[in-house]
Amino acid sequence: MESGAQSIGTKRRTAMRNLEGLERFWRSLICQQKLTAGAELPGAVIAFWPDIPSFRLNHVAGIDVGEEDVELLLSRVTRYITSREIPTFGFRVSSLTRPPSFVSMLESRGFETRDEDSVMVYTGKDPGDGTGDALDIREVEEADIDVFSQVSVMAYEMPSGWKRGFDKLFLHRLRRGGRHYLAYVGGVPVGTCALLSSMKTGGIFSVGTLKDHRGRGIATAMTLRAVRDSIGEGNTLHTLQTERGGYAERLYNRIGFETDHTVAFLVKTVEEQGRVHQQPGILPRPLESRRLN
Repeated sequence: MESGAQSIGTKRRTAMRNLEGLERFWRSLICQQKLTAGAELPGAVIAFWPDIPSFRLNHVAGIDVGEEDVELLLSRVTRYITSREIPTFGFRVSSLTRPPSFVSMLESRGFETRDEDSVMVYTGKDPGDGTGDALDIREVEEADIDVFSQVSVMAYEMPSGWKRGFDKLFLHRLRRGGRHYLAYVGGVPVGTCALLSSMKTGGIFSVGTLKDHRGRGIATAMTLRAVRDSIGEGNTLHTLQTERGGYAERLYNRIGFETDHTVAFLVKTVEEQGRVHQQPGILPRPLESRRLN
């Protein structure tokens, strides 16, 4: 039996393994273009999807550079973002981001923390089947993407003009091996969820329920369905990312998720970058991609 000190030490080592693994997982989703399109450059990767002007889909992650290379990184990133005509982008930072002063360096250049998220992992037992007779969760095929996008945009209360961009994004993810689900009540689609897997890790995304159907366990049932399928795919870690301290984090806590670490998005618009994108530097190398029309 472990002593108290040994138990704490074991938990810390497990937490560090999770942290490192989960941050590699996020980077791998970008590099494999399962999250969005992607580009790679020394010390970071760029996730981008110009059809949707959100920093959550247009951001830099996996940042690991020396202090002397921060200016060059900012220059390369901004030039690339500018070339893609993306108005706003962010940096996704965690406790593994290097240099440690990166956040303060961004803030000194006018970047602001827009969102803070909790990265959570499933530590519960067998998720079981949480669907009732009135709820039908169906896995989506390409022909269903239009409906999936419509429900997702409405559930998240996003601008209706973004739907076309999400049509392309969800189709892209589906063709890259992502699994997408629609929840139906009385034959009407009312909720969405998605599962993206890489590196023996299943990431749960796009969990949303239409406003009039919230509070009925639909999001819980969809999330647990994704966990079951993640287990079925042989993943050993199951994760999602949600607003830190929000209602969703408390919900996920109740169904078996624990917060592993937090990340933040520091954001600024390209127009505010001044002339930094005109500085010399090597552009990031685009990763192999397929254009979706």
